[in-house]
Amino acid sequence: MSPATYRRRRRVLAVALSLVAASGVSAAHLGERSASAERITAVRDSAVVTEQGMRVAVDAARSELELEVGSAAAVLAGTDLDTPAVPEGRRGLANDGVDPAAVEQLRAAVADAESALAAPVELTSVPAVVESVLVDVPVTTTPTVTDVTDTSAAVAAAADAVRAARLVAATQGVLDALAAGEQRLASWEPIAADPAVLTGLRDAVAAGVAVREGATVDGEAAAPVTDLDALRAVQTDLETATASHAEVVTRPDAPTTVGGIPVISKAVPLPLGYDPGMQPEVSAAFDRMAAAAAAEEGLTLFVASGYRSYDDQAATYGRWAAEHGSTYADRFSSRAGFSEHQSGLALDVNDPSRAFDGTPEATWVAANAARFGFVVRYPEGKEAITGYVYEPWHLRFLGVELATELTDAGLTLEEHLGLSADYLGGAP
Repeated sequence: MSPATYRRRRRVLAVALSLVAASGVSAAHLGERSASAERITAVRDSAVVTEQGMRVAVDAARSELELEVGSAAAVLAGTDLDTPAVPEGRRGLANDGVDPAAVEQLRAAVADAESALAAPVELTSVPAVVESVLVDVPVTTTPTVTDVTDTSAAVAAAADAVRAARLVAATQGVLDALAAGEQRLASWEPIAADPAVLTGLRDAVAAGVAVREGATVDGEAAAPVTDLDALRAVQTDLETATASHAEVVTRPDAPTTVGGIPVISKAVPLPLGYDPGMQPEVSAAFDRMAAAAAAEEGLTLFVASGYRSYDDQAATYGRWAAEHGSTYADRFSSRAGFSEHQSGLALDVNDPSRAFDGTPEATWVAANAARFGFVVRYPEGKEAITGYVYEPWHLRFLGVELATELTDAGLTLEEHLGLSADYLGGAP
């Protein structure tokens, strides 16, 4: 018997004895009174213990719910993944691109939980008759422990749904970046001067393919990537690698552009059937240049050869190839479909022959063409880079800004963009 029980029985017995002394009841009656009083006291003591247990249990459940709400609030705010390593401008963005329905479900679950936490805990008791005495016996709390734990479970499930939605969004981000990366890689592989510069993009695309196919880069089967940081790293690498190479845009009705610059070269042909004539802005720019040459130095500049149609270019190249052979002709004449003359953006000045080299006109053009948006397209000493021998008469219109940039830097368009000097696919 515990000390507490012993003391309680002593008190009950003392009460009973005092009643006996006062009333002169028999010893048997005294025993019955004592037993009755003890049962009443036991029920009341049990009720106290039960109430305390209920409150402790529900308080513990509410404490767990408070922790769950705090964690969910961070998930809702998108700050749960923030660490000191995350740049200031990228913090709080964990839910970018996440399904809004998942976020709203979590928001509703958190709101319900906060309402439950704000409400007081109420105890419900029922009267129990013990020895003809009413004793309040606690039977439940409002909310119950089960209610609170269910609310916690709902918040946790909603938070997990947001985390899962993040993985879905991150995976989609990789797939979107991969589509762009694969397209950029495909557009550059045939035209890059140095295939090694595409290594970073190839590696990033391979990592993206691994995410898409749920396989490692070497093709061995593996589980899909479910690490959010890993997925975002793959997406970032893809976006960075893709952006490091200028966009190549091919259209059926205009020259291909590389980084927004129209390009016509051995590596980048014109679309079939493209027949624009001489571009008006090119003619206007040349007229301004010719006027300046005349005013400044008394020189005469004129267009010896401007726009050529596909058939014109085919005839020109065919004549040179017949005379010198295609290998030699390829050094100074373009095959049909690959000539800048067909774009209406290029022209030959005065005398398209070696006789023009070293003339006052050639010297002035080399020094001043950029002022009017032109460059000497095939400079001396850069045949291996452009694919053509030095042609001081062949001018290409690029606009003043780009022409000045390339001229000042001593760069060709191929060097500026990283383009190959070889015919695309070994065009015949």
